[in-house]
Amino acid sequence: MKNVIIILIVVTGIISSYSQGLPFRNPQLQEILTPFQIPFPKSSDSIKYDDLDNDGDPDVLKYVANNGVSVLWIDDDDDMLFDDIQGDMDNDCLMFDLNNDGKYGSEKDLIVDRIDVDSDSKADWQLIIDNNNKDNKGKWTSHYIWFEDLDKDGIFGYIDWNTMKFEGWDHSGRANFFTDYNGKSLMLKVHITTDR
Repeated sequence: MKNVIIILIVVTGIISSYSQGLPFRNPQLQEILTPFQIPFPKSSDSIKYDDLDNDGDPDVLKYVANNGVSVLWIDDDDDMLFDDIQGDMDNDCLMFDLNNDGKYGSEKDLIVDRIDVDSDSKADWQLIIDNNNKDNKGKWTSHYIWFEDLDKDGIFGYIDWNTMKFEGWDHSGRANFFTDYNGKSLMLKVHITTDR
């Protein structure tokens, strides 16, 4: 009996030390997510630029996407050019007028803002505002979420660009969530509409 206990302790120690030495692997980095691309403008005629601060470069880019949704990019880091057809995802704000009421950020609309805090041209924070009807009192129909990418892997909240909806609970397998729940990230979330 004593020998069996010693063998169990040794085997447990070996297994424990082996599992401690495994490198961290974020499975999302291997996952191919479709669709990844934000919808392009329907035509070059639909692209409009606004230079709000009169410094010679655009601060806002507007267009109608190929799926008919109005899109607004706000250039937060002043690097947009007049021939850009989209903003960048390191430090710009992307707004979709999904209900086509002419207002961005209102009922049923989506806002995705990425913020580069340390000026390394990679987003450190992502804000997602996914509004539902302001009178909707149902649970989990609206999202106000902040993600901080602590491990710098570039994975934030997952948005399906075909439906233009936050799909934070989509996954492959049992727990390989497309949103970076498996990585080293900070997520702050509340289910509330922001347009009240």
